[in-house]
Amino acid sequence: MEKSIRKLIVSGAVFGALVVSTSAQALCTQSGQIVERFLAYDYGASYVYFRPRTALTNSTYYYCYIRSSDPGADRMASAAASSKANRVEVNVRGEATTCPTSGTARFMGDCDYIYMLN
Repeated sequence: MEKSIRKLIVSGAVFGALVVSTSAQALCTQSGQIVERFLAYDYGASYVYFRPRTALTNSTYYYCYIRSSDPGADRMASAAASSKANRVEVNVRGEATTCPTSGTARFMGDCDYIYMLN
């Protein structure tokens, strides 16, 4: 009986740790085409705007920002610029816990990565 209780407690702790670590990883990921990128020198960041693949109108867009102090900021900014210039679709992940689903401008938080798909 004592072994069963011990197994149950250990199993519960492992399951709880997995649930917490999985939910902490929830981020906002969208695919689309970058339509604008500009530098905000006052804030030390680049803003990236893109139209999602699923947008029904041109007025819906997502945006995130790349802090110049973030690791990989140069690579993300370069990927954004190249994607915009060559009209290549990208996958963008922001640090927002969920993706906004309403409104014209949908903020994704800090850019976690920008990956060119083509």
